[in-house]
Amino acid sequence: MPERNARREPTLAGAVRRRVLIVDDEESMRLLLGRLIESVPNVEITLADGCDSALQLVRSGAYELILLDLLMPGIGGIEVLKRIRASSPNRTTPVIIVSVMGDSDTRIVCQSMGANGYVVKPIERKTLIATVEEQLAGGGRATSPMQLASPEIRIQNVEALGKPLGQYSHMTRVRGGHETLYIAGMLAPGGDFDAQCSGVFRQIETALRAAGAGWASVVQFTTYLVDAQDIPKFMAWRLREFPRMFPDGKYPPNTLLIIDRLVGEQYLVEIQTIAVT
Repeated sequence: MPERNARREPTLAGAVRRRVLIVDDEESMRLLLGRLIESVPNVEITLADGCDSALQLVRSGAYELILLDLLMPGIGGIEVLKRIRASSPNRTTPVIIVSVMGDSDTRIVCQSMGANGYVVKPIERKTLIATVEEQLAGGGRATSPMQLASPEIRIQNVEALGKPLGQYSHMTRVRGGHETLYIAGMLAPGGDFDAQCSGVFRQIETALRAAGAGWASVVQFTTYLVDAQDIPKFMAWRLREFPRMFPDGKYPPNTLLIIDRLVGEQYLVEIQTIAVT
């Protein structure tokens, strides 16, 4: 459900409230974005917890600014942006993309769909505030975060993992303002689910260390399971092992998908990782 008027900031007498919609499926990120921009004068913040609630809100009222995530369940942020621009009271409302996806191809797609600004997670407060203030003041001019630079992209095998299993020891390193690591779905042999799960996370840790990173750098997991009956096993493994990997208790978002089979009948779990250094 849409989180209407989830945060309302006081306004100066006679000042016009500037309505800002924040769209992100992760509650912690919605609240963080709200806290970060609450210093902008006369802002009234509304939170939307995903694609459907965002579309309900943009169809029912106009906003002065929209902050939009891309990697969300359902139709996804790019399709939400497309629909906002196609037909809604917010066809001309400035939209700032706030996403872990910082590659130039994604930026170009968003720009072609009508995005006005782009902020890459993890968020730098000064960059976000400057982009928000510029859009609120400028009525939708493209800001510097949308200016595209050709990133350095390198695809390599992680030597520490030994001989590649198909595509499954590849790591893509994209260097821009930060270096983003896209670690291909990792597989590991093992006699049962727990053994495979432990082996997969050992491989991810090895790949992260090979890039000079660690668990604290991870911003997203995508986990593929062969059978829904393994979900409780995965959650039990996570409950047992994640406190060691993430001692601050802040676990990266995890998208959980069920597919019929992986690359072979013996594999029960595969995990893809995105990290930012």
